[in-house]
Amino acid sequence: MGVGIMRQVRQQPKTTVDRTTARRLEMAEEFACVYVTRAHRRLRAGSRAEVLAIAGGSACFIERGSPISQCIGCGVSSPVSNAEIEAIEEFYWSRGTQSQMVVSCAFAGELEEALRERGYQQIEENLGFVRPLPLGTQCAAPAGYILRELHEDERTTWAKIQAEIFFADPEEGAAFKPTAEVIAQAEGYRCYVAVAEATAEIAAGGGICIVRDGKIACLAGAATYPSHRNHGLQNALLQYRLADASAAGCTLAFVSTLPGTVSHRNVERQGFVEAYGRVVMAKKPLDVHR
Repeated sequence: MGVGIMRQVRQQPKTTVDRTTARRLEMAEEFACVYVTRAHRRLRAGSRAEVLAIAGGSACFIERGSPISQCIGCGVSSPVSNAEIEAIEEFYWSRGTQSQMVVSCAFAGELEEALRERGYQQIEENLGFVRPLPLGTQCAAPAGYILRELHEDERTTWAKIQAEIFFADPEEGAAFKPTAEVIAQAEGYRCYVAVAEATAEIAAGGGICIVRDGKIACLAGAATYPSHRNHGLQNALLQYRLADASAAGCTLAFVSTLPGTVSHRNVERQGFVEAYGRVVMAKKPLDVHR
């Protein structure tokens, strides 16, 4: 009964945007991954990073286990064929990693069902949020802090914040830190910090990826050290990034969050509206590729 109810609910998933807007929103996160993949190939000696443009989206790979190594945007603008799914699987499995796809439930329901039938498992559920730009309010830093764009010599510190805050497992965080350093140098990305005036210590960080062709910005990388929490730093950094996106000509901002989290509440307070639900689905390599 439970499975039947889940399928019935997914047939008419909630959405507040049309298909054209949804494609723009998915493009934001898609190209955020594409830009990092290209930067990894440019900056890291021996990189095996690749991008496969397919089925209206992009399959990205930089290394096994990386959150960048996934397929985004497929199935929103047009259906995905079995041959295209097989090509995506081969792209990942031939590189020794699982085939992982982000699926927009309201606009790619057929893809979601096809992946379930092929044995994919849902490993995450998140929500896509949208906010119109330009930003109509001024950005003010909380008392005792300065907000600014990252300096080149601070990339390692910014990456350290991202790695330590986002990953509960220290080993996973350490593994992600080099990727975070690549993110700070990738096309389209702008990274920001909140600095404590009393100590000159970097207390929080955040990032934004601006996709100029779509006039859209993708927010990412909101992280604050525990000793500096409850000062409104992330709300301030969010406003700061939206102001920069507005100045760059963006007309929409996109962010995805896990349901019920602090990030979820923060983006709603800043005027973001839930656009649609998404699921992340994965299937491990077949034995022949291991």
